[in-house]
Amino acid sequence: MPNKRDLKLDDYNISKFAYRELSNFCLQYPEKKRKIADLHNPLKCQQYSDMPHGIGVGEPTAQAAERAAELSKDCELIEQAAIATDSTMYQYILLSVTEDIPYRYLKALKNIPCYEKGFIKMRRQFFYLLAKKKGMI
Repeated sequence: MPNKRDLKLDDYNISKFAYRELSNFCLQYPEKKRKIADLHNPLKCQQYSDMPHGIGVGEPTAQAAERAAELSKDCELIEQAAIATDSTMYQYILLSVTEDIPYRYLKALKNIPCYEKGFIKMRRQFFYLLAKKKGMI
């Protein structure tokens, strides 16, 4: 993250490295949504070949369902933290933290209905709520 400044979250008892972990967790949101869609794809089937595989009995459907549930839980955590931060601004918060879109671009593209200082305060509160939901603080 050479061109991105870290948020100061010392007031919320979140260190610089914990913030980076939370930020990177949020940046994985679109990838997780894509993987969930792939796991729920009914046209996806098991690939068979003449090459031998593992010894144990596999349950690909159960493993896919467990993985989809885990990814859905992560996405819900992010969404719930955004809604808990501000229910009217949560879609802007989600865009900002999951797509790494700065306030000035949100203002230009989406005409966000708040000032920059207020939005940065909401982002800080979002990361605090996310850290609480993840059990980091």
